[in-house]
Amino acid sequence: MSLYQREAIRVSLAAEVAKAYLQLRNAQTQLAISLDKQQTAEQIVALMQSREDNGVGTHFDTIRAQTDLATLTASLPELTMRSNQLMNALALLLGEQPRALDAILATSNKPIQLPAGVPVEIPSDLASRRPDILEAQAHLHAAVAAIGVAETDFYPRVTLSGSLGLESFEGSDLLGWDSRSFTVGPKVYLPIFSGGKLTQQLELTKEKQKSSALSYRKTVLAAWHEVDNAIDAWRAQQSQQHKLSIAHQYTEQAMKMIERNYQQGTSDHLAVLQQKKQVLNSQIQLNNSTTQAEIAVVSLYKTLGGGWDNSQPVTETSAMLITTPGEVK
Repeated sequence: MSLYQREAIRVSLAAEVAKAYLQLRNAQTQLAISLDKQQTAEQIVALMQSREDNGVGTHFDTIRAQTDLATLTASLPELTMRSNQLMNALALLLGEQPRALDAILATSNKPIQLPAGVPVEIPSDLASRRPDILEAQAHLHAAVAAIGVAETDFYPRVTLSGSLGLESFEGSDLLGWDSRSFTVGPKVYLPIFSGGKLTQQLELTKEKQKSSALSYRKTVLAAWHEVDNAIDAWRAQQSQQHKLSIAHQYTEQAMKMIERNYQQGTSDHLAVLQQKKQVLNSQIQLNNSTTQAEIAVVSLYKTLGGGWDNSQPVTETSAMLITTPGEVK
């Protein structure tokens, strides 16, 4: 196995560990919220039964409340199973035996610190560190060594701004790196870049040279597309998380209003319990969205082959925090 293949495995493994950990914390939080929902559903059932017994409620309302409770209770074993499976998945990724991490992962649930933004503009140099690009570049250098350009820089410097499509690549350098220079035939003309500027077209005639050049170009373009997609996915998830955060704040505000009305005697206990269900449902949606936004950051790190310089200007986003059920009462 080559050095580049080992590095690719290392980067991929680190991303998989981070993804599994985030999914585990999401499953554990969802289970905790569902247990809180179960308690609320039990209180609603008791209240409906009391109303029916006192002639101010119907048996239909009681049955409906019992149905909601039974459905929720039936989902708990699956949530528990998913948490256990994700703990085992982490143990496997780390080379540990089953259940080896349960004691640690079942008790410690501190949110991990992830970047709150990505660079406003991502230079293509970041992706040039990817193991697949380095390996393709090494093969290309070896193929053209006989013509004395083995140390030449073939990697174009452009800017990936995060937009969809080729509009995300800025700068004239890319124009000289087009498909016409890589047409399969008797000859292939390989653009040579030095400091980000196109300096010459290198004529390749041997099959090994042409094959290596075509493979290198395909690898670089595929990497840029992956980065572009990862940036777009991150921004989409951040936008969704931000909107769900606002919606969750509204449900909490409504909860406070209903609780105040209940204390003042202008609302009943059932309204309080029903609004609490809305808060907890909103909490689950927000937690799921937050987790997906965090996983999108991990995916972007992976596509860039190791992340970016955190000292560079980043896009502004809302903070990514996992809300625990204990914060909403």
